[in-house]
Amino acid sequence: MLEVGQRYLMEAVPDCGFTFTNWNLVNVFTFTDFTLDANGNPNPPVISTVLSPVPEFTSDPRLRFTMAPVTVLYDVPGVRTITMTEGWQANFVPAIRRVRLGKW
Repeated sequence: MLEVGQRYLMEAVPDCGFTFTNWNLVNVFTFTDFTLDANGNPNPPVISTVLSPVPEFTSDPRLRFTMAPVTVLYDVPGVRTITMTEGWQANFVPAIRRVRLGKW
């Protein structure tokens, strides 16, 4: 786990055949729902995540960032919790293959 408030450096390294394009800032929303079975026993929590890109990006493959805290947006204990934090998404595209044309 990364520590909140600490600075980090990550580098995007594309696989063979791909090119790095940019890092995108992303808001990460996590929904945790708690339910009970027919006997009133708790089921395992249902956790879902939604990524929401933000129009902030950098094209430098080296990303320096400070780990942001998790913000609780909604919390009804034993029913539902919604949290939000920031993350970064590395974006890659297939590399363009250049073909050398010659005379016959």
